[in-house]
Amino acid sequence: MRIPKIFLAGLCFLLHSLAIGQDHVITELPRWMVHASAGVVVPEGYMTRYIGDPSFAWHLEGLYRVKENQPVFIGLSTTRTTFQKKVIRYEDLIDGFTVRIREKTASRFSSAALNVRFQPEINWVLQPYVQGQVGWHYVYTNTKFWDRDENEQIDIINEKNAHSIGYGIQAGIQIVPNFWYARADIRVSYLRNPAVDFFALDRDSFNTVPIDQFEEQNAPFSLIFIHIGGSFLF
Repeated sequence: MRIPKIFLAGLCFLLHSLAIGQDHVITELPRWMVHASAGVVVPEGYMTRYIGDPSFAWHLEGLYRVKENQPVFIGLSTTRTTFQKKVIRYEDLIDGFTVRIREKTASRFSSAALNVRFQPEINWVLQPYVQGQVGWHYVYTNTKFWDRDENEQIDIINEKNAHSIGYGIQAGIQIVPNFWYARADIRVSYLRNPAVDFFALDRDSFNTVPIDQFEEQNAPFSLIFIHIGGSFLF
């Protein structure tokens, strides 16, 4: 059986990192860390009564090392996902002209949080960490109308919004190559906030208008976020 060359190249790179990574001696750790990642959000707990499907999400954060060469960071982060949406396309007569419209109603979640991380530099290949956060969670639903010919937004209607204080617990591993200031990052996050009112898609609805296919519900938001990205230290 032939082994793909790209697999061999990746294996050689990993072995090379393991072999010489320990030779690096860092006398002063960087104070700043920025991170970007994307992945899948899976509803958990009461959320599964109304939202069963996973959705795509992205995450950004910036952290600052509290004391020189110490493992504690503080910083800010934001997470966003669209957990349900409904789209229709049609033609409408506007000012005597036929316009091709795309109408989309979507329910979304976003957060802005304060983070505290504990991450000791224990080796040069795998760097585990744990992180906690508390902040503002915002759940909202809106309907956007787009001109499909001009590819521009015509109108937006804010249907529903709610916000609350939420928290999160995260655990991850950074994979550190020879250029150790740039790192791959694999993380699992648990996000939760108290019960809020929100719009959820009614899959048994016979309505054709997107917003009419959503019903108001009330439940705590409880999400598991699995994301992969990169971190840069400076």
